[in-house]
Amino acid sequence: MGRHFFDAWLKSLPVIQHGKYEVRPIVGWDQTNSPPYEWTDEQIWLFRLLVRPEREDLRAFLEGLEKGSYGSDLSEEAKGRIRRAWKTPVASLVAGSKTILTGRRRCSFQVTFDIDRWVGMSGSWGWAVRPLTTRYAVVLEADEARMEEMPSGLGWMPLGLVAGANPVAAVALLFSDRAKNTRPGTVFELEELGCASSIRTRLKSIDVYRLLLAYCGHGGRGVVDMSDSDLIGYREAGMGCGFEAVASIM
Repeated sequence: MGRHFFDAWLKSLPVIQHGKYEVRPIVGWDQTNSPPYEWTDEQIWLFRLLVRPEREDLRAFLEGLEKGSYGSDLSEEAKGRIRRAWKTPVASLVAGSKTILTGRRRCSFQVTFDIDRWVGMSGSWGWAVRPLTTRYAVVLEADEARMEEMPSGLGWMPLGLVAGANPVAAVALLFSDRAKNTRPGTVFELEELGCASSIRTRLKSIDVYRLLLAYCGHGGRGVVDMSDSDLIGYREAGMGCGFEAVASIM
């Protein structure tokens, strides 16, 4: 009998260690722009175990699939396969796995960046970190475009798994490593923060600054270990704003 699909997937993830922290980037998911009704069974199962969308979101998605709001060009056979994959009970998905998944849904922390574009138009994006196994938490990013098109629970994108006593530092390590490959743009170009009009979170402003620096690739792994006092004054050449821009909108 072969290895359980989740155990095999977990083993396939790269491992990055730095000091007291370990991260396992989920490679390629953010490069898969296909909508959920085009995913394979295994992609659907992984998404359900990593993100754990609410029943209401799953119900709304499946109703939209049935009515043709999503995947209107799919055959009835394809729709049937997709319905079965999304409806498979979680207990059946984890049966036979050696990985112990936690039953907790509550986030370790969440950061929401609200954006006011113009009158009547606004949006948001952000991150959520949720317990996944007895060792790892999963880091999710909100896909604003997908959240507008589909039930919000299907708009999260898994970025990686993190382990360590300080989840903010562990996530900063994940972001820093990810930035080396994705080469994201900076949100610190101008005198005001370029990614939000306001920020909602239980984290301290210095923690959000650390995460944003790492996300944009500023400072490399140095921002993971840097003290709060040093981080407050940290700016790279070319940055038009820094910590104060984050603190002013929280």
